[in-house]
Amino acid sequence: LLENFLHLHDFVNRRLKDVDCVNTQFQEGLALGGVKTSQDYLLLCTRRTWKELSQDYDGTEEDAQKLFCICDLMRLPGGKRTRASLYYDCGYRTLEDFSCQSKEELQRYMAQYIEENQMKRSVPFPKELDTQIAAAKVLPHWKPLGYRALRET
Repeated sequence: LLENFLHLHDFVNRRLKDVDCVNTQFQEGLALGGVKTSQDYLLLCTRRTWKELSQDYDGTEEDAQKLFCICDLMRLPGGKRTRASLYYDCGYRTLEDFSCQSKEELQRYMAQYIEENQMKRSVPFPKELDTQIAAAKVLPHWKPLGYRALRET
């Protein structure tokens, strides 16, 4: 049953050029370096620090960290750029952060965040959050070299 559940939501490797949450210069640097997909970037983050990534690919440490978080959150079922950005903006940085929440907490906090910031986004439905929380609990949690810095923000 668990195997079927995991295959139902296989990892969708997204193109980094479709993720517009960081500056274009950093994305172009990554593309020139052969890093073109979310999986490529997640793997790179396990071998390099935020500082190294920012220096080597012409960005900031914040760009490197944010792109990691967005790519990690996009691993959730139905987790495209817009939804992953909402989770990131609400303070959920990784699947590990996401998996520790209840759907009620997530809904309440996101609804409040959307209203306070007058965003044109919708709050995820309870069933979507149930599925995403369950997936976040069983999917492997990537540990970037900058993980300590990530947890401090």
